[in-house]
Amino acid sequence: MRRLAALAAAVALGSLGVIALDSATRGVLIDADGWLDRPFFRDFGPFQPEGFRIASPRSELVLVGLWPDRAVDVAAAVASALPKGQEVEVHAGRSVALRSDVGGQYGVLRFTARTDADGALHLRFLAPRARAPEALRVSWVRVQRAGPGPWPWRRALLHASMLALAALAASWAGAGWRGTLAAVGLAALALAAGVWLARVPFLFWLPRALACAAAGWLLAIACAAALRWPRAAAAWWGAVLAFRFFLLPLPDLGSIDLTFHAHNIERFQRGEVLGSAVSDATGQPVFIPYPPALYAVLAPVVPLADTARGEAVVRWVMIVLEGTAPLLVLLIMRAAGASERAAALAAVAASVMPEGLLMVPKGIAANVAGSWLGLVAVWAVMARASPPIVGGAMALAYLGHPGSAASLAGLVVVWAVLAARSGVEAPRRAALVVGAAAAGALLAWLAYYREVAALTRESLGYWGGEAGRSPTAFFRLRGVHLGKMAQDVALKFGLGPFVLAVAGFVGGLPGRLRPLLQAWALVAAALAGFAVLTPFALRFEYFAAPALAMAAGVAADRAYDRGRAALVDAAWSIALALQVAVGLWLHSGGLDPINLIIPSPRWPLVR
Repeated sequence: MRRLAALAAAVALGSLGVIALDSATRGVLIDADGWLDRPFFRDFGPFQPEGFRIASPRSELVLVGLWPDRAVDVAAAVASALPKGQEVEVHAGRSVALRSDVGGQYGVLRFTARTDADGALHLRFLAPRARAPEALRVSWVRVQRAGPGPWPWRRALLHASMLALAALAASWAGAGWRGTLAAVGLAALALAAGVWLARVPFLFWLPRALACAAAGWLLAIACAAALRWPRAAAAWWGAVLAFRFFLLPLPDLGSIDLTFHAHNIERFQRGEVLGSAVSDATGQPVFIPYPPALYAVLAPVVPLADTARGEAVVRWVMIVLEGTAPLLVLLIMRAAGASERAAALAAVAASVMPEGLLMVPKGIAANVAGSWLGLVAVWAVMARASPPIVGGAMALAYLGHPGSAASLAGLVVVWAVLAARSGVEAPRRAALVVGAAAAGALLAWLAYYREVAALTRESLGYWGGEAGRSPTAFFRLRGVHLGKMAQDVALKFGLGPFVLAVAGFVGGLPGRLRPLLQAWALVAAALAGFAVLTPFALRFEYFAAPALAMAAGVAADRAYDRGRAALVDAAWSIALALQVAVGLWLHSGGLDPINLIIPSPRWPLVR
């Protein structure tokens, strides 16, 4: 009881200290930078590299997180966007705060305004006599306290909630009494630093961060209870989910093929043949049929021709499938006979890899669905499910994505050979699995592929003909793909999990897991060879990621046995830090996700 009271006092004192600092800060600066300014420069023109946005009669600059109900001194850098000077009206709230003239060079407009009860300030920049509506450039706005006012007590509950969540999560994860107090202290310092250094963007995003962190923690609790997942391992997964919930749903985080998939939903609803275009050796598009599993599931929940709704649904489907894929890795590990700790650590490795986050900006929703269904099929195989269940799971996976279907088929065949030769599986069982996979292919043929057989033959015939017509262009070393494979070690596999995976393979794999991961590695290597020597690049790195996670789980489990848990935590920390850095880099617009896609010739990463 004493510790609980002390913890509550620490939360109260921490939130009070943040509120005091919040009230004591004197000034804030919002600069038009194209990234952090997005939530505040509302309905302004696009950011210009010269450092400004264009104001119009419909635009509004909204600054949040200021001092509530308090007079503030405002300075704004404004210039004419037209060939001649303009008269400017600055509206603060519902009143005109300033009338002035500006020319082609920036002038600093100074005036006094008052924030509302929530600490928000609404500014509009108008040129009432201009012939064109977009007549003004706004570069930056600085706000400083001009007089006394009330403390921002409305934000006290927000700060206290964040500190309480840090305390509860640390305690639940087994941090101990001192660790829990340290978590509260670190959270208080983070809040104070955010308020002091970047109060407007920080306080704007803080409620969303709190909600996402709470959701990630609650899902970690549920998963640990349902799957007997160690709490410390579930906490890593929850932290990853919290960040992805925060970032990936944001509409201003681009997703390359999101509209393509939304239109595919509409095409499915209209009964049209689905397809995609891939590039040949000369860069010309070649049409290939596209399996319908993803679109068949989403068609009932997306109104016909509602592209916006389709894009939102597809985005969330990718987030959910990628977020739950580590659970399938855990189930595969357990079905293969790995220890509970090794399975949990493999799931952590899968979750912290940046590749799981990158799939949403890359927008390859059908590949995500196909890979997820493929993991379900592998789970059925390793769990020794009955042939009808294996066949049904394989059929669904074949209907997800052509590349993932081909990879899965190769994996099952190679696994069956290795498992039978090593004695891990009886030859009869291995043959039954291959037969079930073939039956699944037949089901997929009857359900879909027979309808596009002619198109499939045409596409395959084109590739075969191209290899004969121009073999030097078709079969050649693609050095850019080698460069991207090297960068994948960090930007897709997170570096730390990759190193552990190598250690897992070198140190030996246990029991039934050995032929599975050996087969996975062989198929991934074959696909990598195709990507380097031919135009075929079936996203082998995405296919390889679950196997690397499982091997990393084995190595991490051995490290725990040897008392090297700190090295494992360092590996997860490196990967998670890379995932956060890559995600924020993508959101800032500084990194184009096309630079991370193997088939694209865009490389090096930064030019």
